[in-house]
Amino acid sequence: MPIHVVGIKFRVFASAKPFGVFDWGAGRTASVLTTVDRYLLNFGSDQSSPGIVFDDEEITIEGQYHPSRLPFLSRLFLTAVIESSSSENQWEFVAQVKRTLRGENIKLDARVRLQPGVKEFRVRVTEGITRETHTRSFAVRVRRSPNILTFIAMGGSSSIGSGSSGPSGVSSESGGGSSNSTNLNTSSGTGITVDPTKCGGVDPGLIEELMHPNNLWCNNLCEGCVNFIEHLGLRVLEEEGLASTLESLRHKERTSEPDFCHRRTNPDGISHRIVLGKWENSEHELLRPAAIKTFESILDEFQQDGGGTLLIVANSLAGAKFQATITNPHWRWGNSIDIALFVAWDITHTGGAIEWVGTRPARVVNFFQRDNIWFQTGGPITEADVETDLTGCFSHNAIARSSFVHQSTYNEIRNAVAQIRTAARI
Repeated sequence: MPIHVVGIKFRVFASAKPFGVFDWGAGRTASVLTTVDRYLLNFGSDQSSPGIVFDDEEITIEGQYHPSRLPFLSRLFLTAVIESSSSENQWEFVAQVKRTLRGENIKLDARVRLQPGVKEFRVRVTEGITRETHTRSFAVRVRRSPNILTFIAMGGSSSIGSGSSGPSGVSSESGGGSSNSTNLNTSSGTGITVDPTKCGGVDPGLIEELMHPNNLWCNNLCEGCVNFIEHLGLRVLEEEGLASTLESLRHKERTSEPDFCHRRTNPDGISHRIVLGKWENSEHELLRPAAIKTFESILDEFQQDGGGTLLIVANSLAGAKFQATITNPHWRWGNSIDIALFVAWDITHTGGAIEWVGTRPARVVNFFQRDNIWFQTGGPITEADVETDLTGCFSHNAIARSSFVHQSTYNEIRNAVAQIRTAARI
C-alpha cells in the first residue's frame, strides 16, 4: 500500500501562472489594484479552495525526494509520475517526472497540462518494485479553455461592391501602387506620410521593419516578407504567448491549392487562433476568386466546433466587409459567437467612411484620419467606445504601419483575451 511521507524526505511544490484580470484587492468592498497579466497561483494541501486552471495552462511541479537506498542505485530504480483524479479514489497516470541527482537527494521537475474535469493531482514516487510514496493531493478545478478566434484583415487594391456599406466602384487601399519609394514626407508613391507637428501626444513613429522595400509592398501573405497585419499577429502569438496558432489565408487561383499558408504555432501559447486575410476573403466581395476561403466559412466552422468569442481588427476596405458580415441581415451565427472587440484602422468603402458597425461588438476602438481622397478617408463610428483622430498626423496608409496604432491594438487584444478568460474562470 502507498504511504504518505512529508517533510524532509519528500517535498513537492506546485504552481501555475494563469493569464487574466487579477484583482489584488479581491474580497474587499473596493478594488485596490487590478492588473492584466499572468499571476502566480500556488497549490497547497491546506488551500482554502481549489485552484482553477484551464486545460491550456501549465502546472509546474518542483520537488525533492530523499531515497531510502544509496542515491546512485535509487536513481536507477526510482520512478516518479504525476497522477490526476476526476472522481474519488480513481487515479490516472498523467506524465513522467524528470529526476536529477543532487547530492543525496533527487530533484523532481515537471510541467503538465491537465484534462478538463480533473479535481486533484499528486506526485507518486516508486522505489524498486513495491515501495510507493505519494504527496497529499492538490485540489484543482480544470476547465476547458474558452474558444477565441481573431480575424486581422487588410484592405485591398481594388473592389466592386462593399456589402451593406455603400455603392459599388473601384478602390485603392493600403499598400497599393507600384513605386519603390519609401519617402515618408510626400503623398506620392507609397502614400505613407507622417507629420510629427500634428501628432499631439501620439508617437509619430512607424514600425521600422515594415518600411523596408521588401515589406513595404508585401501584399501577398504567402510570400517571404512580413505584412503589416502579419507583424501584429506575430506579436500576439510570440510576445506573451497570447495565441497558439497563426494562419494566413491564401489568394487561391485553383481549388486544389491549400486554403492557408505559413501556419505558425506556439505550443506554450493560450488556446487562441488568429487568421490573417484581406478584404477579398469575404462573401461580400463580388470579385473574389471562386476558390478562395472566406472569413464567413471560418465562422461556420467555429460555430460547428461549439462557437466562442470573436475579435476583429480591420484595415480600410476590410472594415466594410466585416461591417456587412456582423450586421443584419447577414449575421447567421445567432448567439453561439460573441464579438468582444472590433478595432477599426481607418475603415472605408467606395462611398467614403464607415460610420457604424452595429451593436454586436462589445467594444469598438476606432483610429481614423480625414485627409485622403474620399475612398481612403475614415471618420467617427457611432458605436465607438474609444476614438483617436489622427488627421494630419498619419495618412491612410501610415495608420496601418504606425507603432502607436499597433501597440494600442495589441493592448486591446491583450485586454480582451484577459477578460474572456477571467469571465470563464468564475
